Amino acid sequence: MDTNEDTFIHILATHSAAHLTTVSQYYLQAFGRSLEKAIQKETSGHFEKALLAVVQATCFPPRYFAQVFTLCTHLGVLDCHWGLTHSKRIRDMQDLDSNHTVNESNC
Repeated sequence: MDTNEDTFIHILATHSAAHLTTVSQYYLQAFGRSLEKAIQKETSGHFEKALLAVVQATCFPPRYFAQVFTLCTHLGVLDCHWGLTHSKRIRDMQDLDSNHTVNESNC
């Protein structure tokens, strides 16, 4: 099966979060694998990472942005003031995500 990159881009860039979640659920039911798995199988490199970031940020925003914060902290790209101001919000988001029972196969 050839990858239609334009279709991936169109779906991920022009539809709402609710629609993307519905598309993802339908994709799982219709094809027996998640949209993320399809992206991983059909694409590669920076394009794959960009598509996965869109899906993850849309479907699981607290977890996604907590991961971004953690990565930025490890890389030292966040200044001390920003970290002190926003670290509680990030921890709250991590708690929300860990307490949120989401079926990982939805997205």
